[in-house]
Amino acid sequence: MYYSATILVMSGADNNKAIWWSTAVSTANVAFTFIGLFGVERFGRKILLLGSMVVMTIGLTLLGIAFIVITNSSKSMDVTGIETCAGVAQSCYTCVESDLCGILQICCRCTIVHT
Repeated sequence: MYYSATILVMSGADNNKAIWWSTAVSTANVAFTFIGLFGVERFGRKILLLGSMVVMTIGLTLLGIAFIVITNSSKSMDVTGIETCAGVAQSCYTCVESDLCGILQICCRCTIVHT
């Protein structure tokens, strides 16, 4: 929640949209906190725990699938003009993953080659 705007900017969103998305995430956090507080009285802890485990399992499974799809469909890059990326990354995904390159703003300046 605290670094969400920074993470969104690093992923390619502009500053204005990143702040609004960060606000949306924070608002959802507050809303579901209150839903949980009042839900404990009505449904009990066990039902809320089991329900949240199911929802988290589904969400994390979908997130894992999304990472697999991103890894397999990442476009190739021509990194010859960028010293920090040269020889390190062949695709956008490997650039972001690498310790030597790893900053998306640097990789966004690389020319993406459609293959």
